[in-house]
Amino acid sequence: MDKRLAFMLNCQVRPGWPDLGLHTLSTVWIDKIDSTHFRGTFNYDMSSAAQRSDFTPNNSTTIGGTTTLQATNTTFMRSIMWNQLIKVESMTVTWQVLAADVYMDILTNLPTDWDGGGFNPGLGWMELTWLIDGAYDGWYPAPTAPVPNVYYTCLFECTTTLLTADRSPGSIGLITRAGTYAPNYRRVALRNGSSNFEVSGLSITGVVEVP
Repeated sequence: MDKRLAFMLNCQVRPGWPDLGLHTLSTVWIDKIDSTHFRGTFNYDMSSAAQRSDFTPNNSTTIGGTTTLQATNTTFMRSIMWNQLIKVESMTVTWQVLAADVYMDILTNLPTDWDGGGFNPGLGWMELTWLIDGAYDGWYPAPTAPVPNVYYTCLFECTTTLLTADRSPGSIGLITRAGTYAPNYRRVALRNGSSNFEVSGLSITGVVEVP
């Protein structure tokens, strides 16, 4: 077996690396910063109930699906939150809305008690604007609204000085926002407004803190 593949398959129980109790498709440990901080990439294809159990619904959202993760709700705002605290460096998500909607949200730096509602998360990207420190910031011309039942791949990257986002197909072009940001060991979530949505892939890269 290829050594890198073996490492990916076994890294969560590899001596010297933390076992976070997650059910990822694969976890790729990148480096050990110190005895309690580890950088890694956590990959999901949402094809199993075990993988989907790593996510918590918010704001009365229901999580379902058989080969994907489906988030459904009958009220405004659907969101799901990853159970692991992480200082996010990048997120890539492949998902689709199941009815007409105007945006898809990638949200990071969320407080642990965030309930999924409201427009005031920490650091993130909507189709219409940046969300920074609990407020809208950096409006830009809205991209074409996502077409229902078409999978899009969305990217969000975060450093202490720069936020970056992109979406394809129908790319809006690489969007950047310079500033001073404070990513921390908090929650991440996916959200949209008036439509149920479906996730078929998610990769989260960042630093986790263990006791």
